[in-house]
Amino acid sequence: MWLFRNILEMTVWKKKMIEVIDIHSHIIPGVDDGSKDMNMTRDMLRLAWKEGIRVIVATPHYKCDGMCKKSFEFREYYEKVCQEARKIHPDFAVFLGNELMDSHSLCEELEAGKALTMAGLNYVLLEFAPSVDACTMKHSLQRMQMHGYWPVIAHAERYECMRSSLELTETLVAMGCYIQVNAGSIMGKNGFRVKGYVKKILSRELVHFLGTDAHDMEKRKPEIQRSAACISDRYGAEYTARIVWENPCQLLARKKI
Repeated sequence: MWLFRNILEMTVWKKKMIEVIDIHSHIIPGVDDGSKDMNMTRDMLRLAWKEGIRVIVATPHYKCDGMCKKSFEFREYYEKVCQEARKIHPDFAVFLGNELMDSHSLCEELEAGKALTMAGLNYVLLEFAPSVDACTMKHSLQRMQMHGYWPVIAHAERYECMRSSLELTETLVAMGCYIQVNAGSIMGKNGFRVKGYVKKILSRELVHFLGTDAHDMEKRKPEIQRSAACISDRYGAEYTARIVWENPCQLLARKKI
């Protein structure tokens, strides 16, 4: 009986496979706290494909303090990741970007080519310190917009100022900023308070992107299918398609959402 039930669940699961574009992944080996080597990257790519991920934007961390590798230092690794992805499937694509830590000199670093936008386009994946205050966050995002960038707030659920004020989230979206949340947060991997916040912003359709923020094959795997299915069940297939595929397609086409 147990075996029959599991086979039935697997059959239903396969029928519900949702194709995904993952815009937040630390899959390039040896450049940050993500994948440690190419063997781990291969495993992550295999799992990502199995999870319905068809396109990845690789986003190694970037800080203006000089501690992170510059874009020209890891392009060779990126090309190897692209080759490994194509071995899994010819249509499995990997683009390049950065997860950018907020800094006053960030725009200059982007213009100098040391830091990267997402896939070389207008969008930037921007992260903040967990304790950032609302005023600092808002001013930083406005500064990026004034320089012509379209900011995507990475793992928005991590910031106390956003969790404690739904109004702030609404204000930032009204400003033209975009919200990315991590798949694991939907499943409660980052605590009930974080999960509660994510549920609230999903219910108001304030989320624009769902990402894995994958780092490894243990605690932070490139898993997304269960989270996408959960969103589909609770908030509808149309909205789910928007945040896992249609909005990322707009991003890669250099179009505003």
